[in-house]
Amino acid sequence: MGIFIKVKIDKNMCQASSSACAKCIHVCPVDVFQVKEGQIVTIPDNEDECTLCYICESRCPAHALKVLKLY
Repeated sequence: MGIFIKVKIDKNMCQASSSACAKCIHVCPVDVFQVKEGQIVTIPDNEDECTLCYICESRCPAHALKVLKLY
């Protein structure tokens, strides 16, 4: 988990497991996301690398992502 940034993924809304969406992985400029056991998860060490561009939020068709500033 990041100290300054937290990326929340609503696993009930995320469509990656059913439709292989994974758009967040492809658009994130700092590699915050990965697929693990068929689900999109964050790479905890990379969360604080987030630039707060919010591209992942805007490109997620299921609106399953939320980027939070913790400061």
